[in-house]
Amino acid sequence: MTAIAPHLERMKYLSALIREVGPGPALRRVAQKLRHGGVFRSSADDPVARYGFVLPRPFGDAPIPADGNRGINWIIPEFFAGSGGHTTIFRIVRHLEQHGFDCRLILEEPSRLPDGDVAKRLLEKSFPGLRANVAIGRAGMQPAWATVATGWSSAYMARDFRATRHKCYLVQDFEPGFYPRGTRGALAEATYRFGFYGITAGDWLAQLLQRDYGMQTTAFGFGVDHDLYRPPAESRPAGPPSVFCYARPATERRGFALALMALALAKQRLPALRVVFGGGSLKGLRVPFEHTSLGTIPPRQLAAAFRDSDAALILSLTNASLMPLEAMACGAPVVSNGGPHVEWLLGNDDIALLTPPAPEHLADGLVRLLTDADLHRRLSRAGIERAAAARWPAELDKVLRFFETLP
Repeated sequence: MTAIAPHLERMKYLSALIREVGPGPALRRVAQKLRHGGVFRSSADDPVARYGFVLPRPFGDAPIPADGNRGINWIIPEFFAGSGGHTTIFRIVRHLEQHGFDCRLILEEPSRLPDGDVAKRLLEKSFPGLRANVAIGRAGMQPAWATVATGWSSAYMARDFRATRHKCYLVQDFEPGFYPRGTRGALAEATYRFGFYGITAGDWLAQLLQRDYGMQTTAFGFGVDHDLYRPPAESRPAGPPSVFCYARPATERRGFALALMALALAKQRLPALRVVFGGGSLKGLRVPFEHTSLGTIPPRQLAAAFRDSDAALILSLTNASLMPLEAMACGAPVVSNGGPHVEWLLGNDDIALLTPPAPEHLADGLVRLLTDADLHRRLSRAGIERAAAARWPAELDKVLRFFETLP
């Protein structure tokens, strides 16, 4: 079985690549990988190959002069539909393009995509409205006025790139917290000491990076797409209570197991409770109660699920996600875990019900919200008002002003 597993992984990779880009580009990409000892050679047993990208390898010419050039390289992980982190990156890029900046997207290597043209076509399908060209890896990096890392692995490429006047770091979460203590966490944490200027999603990250790593930071908040996320036109019909749960089992920081245990306890006290999961696949996982799983769903269907729910259980064990504001915009009051990484967005029980991150406390909060009509009404109204004030143009202008003030 051990000998078969790598072959199955290779076939899964090739099959997924063919579905996404077509047989010709997929085979060219595989041939390229083979020439460079890539995808068909596991790095799990070769730590130097796995982490070799962090070793210093300067590239690019000398920094360009300050001649009015407003070109920005954005080094990004490969994008997938439904990625909240990419959606925020592309919102920022589109806003800067609308104000005269020339943005280029550079995909990190190794990439599942054969070239920048294929990547551009996929980008236009998943995230329409961007003018930015797309390239892959170091060979695609052009001299730029500014270069922006958007994750810890891309920070190493930005560190090595010489042909840029400014180096910045879009930090949407505390990435060392994604891993157990070990090599990856240490390498992620090291990037906060590269001397880049931080652009952070929220004040919690800005303060953390200033205090612990001496970074200069500018913070922006989260907005809401009010064309999609809006309250229901009329009250939900009477019936069993319903809760939407953000389910991303593959993303440990979203606390799926905690949420599942909390819901199991809540179901014991409210047997008629209807549970709807959305956000990721539950395939192969045992859920100990009747439920509906929507999987990964587009924003319009997600908004409809929020409007059809009496509450939303949305956990974040690192920085808060966009989803609580979107749920509140649809009238669904939120139950979440407490902590400064969430409270910067959701306050202290004034617009959402926050509890310690333990199953029994989360279950208590959920049951209380669903059985206390006054509390439910107050938090639903407060959440709608909070979300109404969260507007992307105002938040994106904070990032715009940062770039406009760079010399």
